[in-house]
Amino acid sequence: MYIFFSLTLFIALAGLFCFRVLETRQENFRRSAETFEPILHSLEAACRIGQGFDSREFKQAVERAFSSQRDLRVLSVHSVGAGRQYVHARSSRDLSASPGPRGPDQAPPGPALEGFSRAKITLPMKLDGARPYLLEGVFRVVREEDIYRPLRDTVLVLVVFSVLTSTLTILLRAFGVPEPAARGKLGMPAVRRRVPAGMSDSPISGKPDFSAVSGGGNPPSAGPAAALPGRVEDFSPDASDCAPSPSGIGYQRHLEKRLTLEQERSAFNEQDMSLALLRFPGLSRKEEDYRLIAREIQGRMAFEDLVFEFGDDGYAVILPNSNLDESMTTVRNFLKTLQADLVRRHPAPLCGLTSRNGRIVDGARLLLEGSRALGKAGPGEPDNIVGFRPDPGKYRQYVSKHGPS
Repeated sequence: MYIFFSLTLFIALAGLFCFRVLETRQENFRRSAETFEPILHSLEAACRIGQGFDSREFKQAVERAFSSQRDLRVLSVHSVGAGRQYVHARSSRDLSASPGPRGPDQAPPGPALEGFSRAKITLPMKLDGARPYLLEGVFRVVREEDIYRPLRDTVLVLVVFSVLTSTLTILLRAFGVPEPAARGKLGMPAVRRRVPAGMSDSPISGKPDFSAVSGGGNPPSAGPAAALPGRVEDFSPDASDCAPSPSGIGYQRHLEKRLTLEQERSAFNEQDMSLALLRFPGLSRKEEDYRLIAREIQGRMAFEDLVFEFGDDGYAVILPNSNLDESMTTVRNFLKTLQADLVRRHPAPLCGLTSRNGRIVDGARLLLEGSRALGKAGPGEPDNIVGFRPDPGKYRQYVSKHGPS
């Protein structure tokens, strides 16, 4: 929006600048045409009195014309058939830029613009004798100040706009940060777990809709939900958060905030996003196998900064631009191709998944859905994988009645 408004302002200012310059040019051209006729009459009278263009009276009349009209640059008298009879210029540069001799068959064109900054006016002179004469004057119709004033006003508006937007940006940053009491040791805002008030396991019906990898069948018996490591504790980042965890993947306390940010990015780009929670029962973070499996996930399943610790025996994996079915296929292929020795030592991994599926929810909600799906995974499910498949239509109905979570 800011870029669109800025471009609109710049285009409007450029258009206004051009309009003001062209309007001033047209006004100066009109004024030059009006003042040239009195000059013509005075030169005609001086020529009759002095009997020629070389007389003192004619030259004095020319000097008066130049002194009274500062935009008059060149005066010349032409005789049809005999060429130029007289020329007087304000400077040598003006003389070099003046029109050349007129041809015998060239009719007087009257006032006409010559280029951007000059105008040529030609009128017939009524003198004694049969030979016709033409008086030609070259006027300047665009001065330096005619460009300077609009340019000055345009630059002034741009400066004021830049100052206002900079000030507004500073004020928004100053007043848009949390209070000091809610900040951590490094001045970073504390991240807190948010669970939507008044919402049950499912966003609409109060009953979660779980879909096994096979796409059908009755939901398996639920495991003890209390044993699931789904809670993200409040934390304030300190210096230790900047270092990687001993397992080589992200700390669990960073998961919810990163999940919310990835969800917002996916919503902005109109993409789907999934969360996969994997458990290897009997595994411990202190074991070397935990680090080996973490490296396998980072190398074959997701980017390094999208893999996090989850409980003492699990992993949380964010899968951007991937829907629920694609993510379940990814997890299934990963588990099938896991190193044989790791599979022998940890033969029954469990996995629960959920996805954004067109919704705008926070990281806490996705963690809640993924944890409950993980609690449903177990013996009897194909590959021990269960996915939570939300209904975006029902979710929109819920949001329209109760507001976003």
